[in-house]
Amino acid sequence: KDAVLSSTIRIQETIYDPVLLHYQSRALIELGLNDYALVLAKYACELAPESTTAWELLARAYISVGNYKHALLAIDTAPVYDNDVNFDGIEKAGTAQPLLTKPKKHNSTDYYGRVMAIPQTIDFELSTNGAELETKTINKREDEDQLGLLTQLGANKFSDSERIVYEALALIEKKIGWDALIIIRDALFVKGEGNDWDNPKVAAECPKKDKKTERPDENSLEVIRKIGQQEHEKMKKEELKDKSNKSLPEEKADSPLKEQSPSGKNEAEEIEMTENKDILLTPEIQAVKFPKEITDKRTCEKLDDLITALNDDLYVYYYWEDEETSNSDKLTHKYRGKVWINRGIVAERLNRKRMAERAYKRTVAKGFSIYAWARLLDIYSSANNIKATIACIAEIFEYFAEEMLLIHYTSLPCWIENPLFKIIAKNGYRAIYKLAKEEKLFQHRIIQETFEKAQREQV
Repeated sequence: KDAVLSSTIRIQETIYDPVLLHYQSRALIELGLNDYALVLAKYACELAPESTTAWELLARAYISVGNYKHALLAIDTAPVYDNDVNFDGIEKAGTAQPLLTKPKKHNSTDYYGRVMAIPQTIDFELSTNGAELETKTINKREDEDQLGLLTQLGANKFSDSERIVYEALALIEKKIGWDALIIIRDALFVKGEGNDWDNPKVAAECPKKDKKTERPDENSLEVIRKIGQQEHEKMKKEELKDKSNKSLPEEKADSPLKEQSPSGKNEAEEIEMTENKDILLTPEIQAVKFPKEITDKRTCEKLDDLITALNDDLYVYYYWEDEETSNSDKLTHKYRGKVWINRGIVAERLNRKRMAERAYKRTVAKGFSIYAWARLLDIYSSANNIKATIACIAEIFEYFAEEMLLIHYTSLPCWIENPLFKIIAKNGYRAIYKLAKEEKLFQHRIIQETFEKAQREQV
């Protein structure tokens, strides 16, 4: 709240600063003031239309108020760039590779220099206990199949700007579901060739049912048919309610919704029934105004590419989710650490934070991964889970103590320091100090100096 109030004063002084509007809008979304956030996000887009983050913020603002139609339009409009340019299309300045010394012996000050940098790529080192367990429990063929599927996902190849837009699309899917997302997409845009996406949850469950039955196709189709019949009956009941409701005001004579089709229904009703006859209409979908004619729609190749990648991610995710429900206890040792770390990345992309946490925990249980530890800390600190954040830091230092790492460093790695400062800023110095003391973190000199730095700089 203090940040919002202070930035409000700055915005009054410089009302045409899109950066201030951007951060103010994000802060308002976190506070739940979604209508105000939407107004500022619109201004930010008008002032910086070439910015990917401005359009991504506008999409999230529309999502926060439940306007998924305009959120999809914002995602499709957002410009995307390669990684050699910034989010606003300006070419990045050339950066030289950092000079790293090559230590001559183990446990020198330069050993594990990568520990200090924020991890950008996947790393995994198998522990001794993890190696013994893997040789006994791992299914090599299934493990290789899953790892190959995870590493070949289309979303892995997205640039940074494509990734943030994709995450906004995944947030829409999480809130309204896959079927509703496709209904809105088909209502707003021209349906392209080869874009008949199957429901990923049904597709992920069918292969497993096929292995257990002699006639898999008939059984899987029967399940889908029953679901369709149930939803169709619900739609008929809603239609009868609409017909019985005569208290609604009549449309004007010149209204486009009064234009009748040969079937006797107006075109908006006809499109709505033909598009959604097998899917239960939700309030979000009913709020969408469907275009009358094909000429009112536009193509969306970029959005379709994002939806295709989302479909692939969801298929992998639901396959894993189905495994969790059937064999959760033995699942940890069924796959290698690299499979789990890739599953965590997919879950994060899909805004499934709890499943991402589970995957990263299984990764560090099988070995050491700076990337997995960093993502766990980010998940905990972003959710303001102070106990989990401090406990995670304690586990990291327990491993570092065994490997004799960080004993020569004078500062904490930034991927540990940043989450620690984040929870101190939100919850106060004393509360975090008390928890750190309970976890016996102050036996490490570097932790003492980090807390002194936080107090000195008034984090």
